[in-house]
Amino acid sequence: MSDVESRIGVRDVYRKWAVPALGVIAGLAYLGVMCARGKPALGFAILAIMLVYVAVVLLLSRRSETGALLRGTANDERQRDISTRAIAITGQVLIVTILGGFFYSLATGSSAAGIWCGLAAVGGATFIVASFALSRWG
Repeated sequence: MSDVESRIGVRDVYRKWAVPALGVIAGLAYLGVMCARGKPALGFAILAIMLVYVAVVLLLSRRSETGALLRGTANDERQRDISTRAIAITGQVLIVTILGGFFYSLATGSSAAGIWCGLAAVGGATFIVASFALSRWG
């Protein structure tokens, strides 16, 4: 096996296990935070939810294209296109939700307006930088 084939194989292994590993790590992080806050039962509940999600994704990814996409293992151009469009739709929904939360918090005088404003600023700045970068190098 050549060096290039070896690197591709390693990259495929990382890609295949990235989402499940991140799910387990996030679950353990939630557990740690909740234990530190004196709520271990909630921490274990969140960890269980994350582990069930990882298990479902692992099981579905072998038999279902949707499961494979959730696992991050898009293998062909069509699957990569589906993944890209799903990410774009998710981003649009999140921006609308963040702006709605910002306007609602302004209207109600909520102290969370700063958080919503910060999230909206991050979303807007990311869109501007990504648009610039992709138009130049993408």
